[in-house]
Amino acid sequence: MQTYPSPARPARNLLHLSLIAGAVFLFAGCASLDDNMKRQVGQHINEVFREHGGQPNSGRSRVGNNRYAYTYKYYRTRYAGRENLGTYRNPGMGTGQTTYYADVCYGRNLYQTYYTDANDIVVDYRWEYTKEWRINCNEL
Repeated sequence: MQTYPSPARPARNLLHLSLIAGAVFLFAGCASLDDNMKRQVGQHINEVFREHGGQPNSGRSRVGNNRYAYTYKYYRTRYAGRENLGTYRNPGMGTGQTTYYADVCYGRNLYQTYYTDANDIVVDYRWEYTKEWRINCNEL
């Protein structure tokens, strides 16, 4: 008797593929930010302004001997799914009940700081995400 391979499980394969793609995307997103900032080292600060499309939120603050910092602040949001607020019995006729849900969203800040020498040449950089906080999804 000849054996045949088991039927394909497209939903399961798609789930695995989605998880792998998500992990790669998440890792690549962080590496991409770091790589983009790293490329600015050795460039004049005007190239950073051009790359970001304008002046930073706080610029040219002295942070040492002949060293200056320029900081961009960005606000990031993300949708985190739905939360079950509970199920309640409907008063009156029948045994009906209603389940209430709420959308869940989070926000956080991203700070990108470029450090320059006295000639405004980028010599170093730093980026940082703040801790997330819950926000109203209707404000997105």
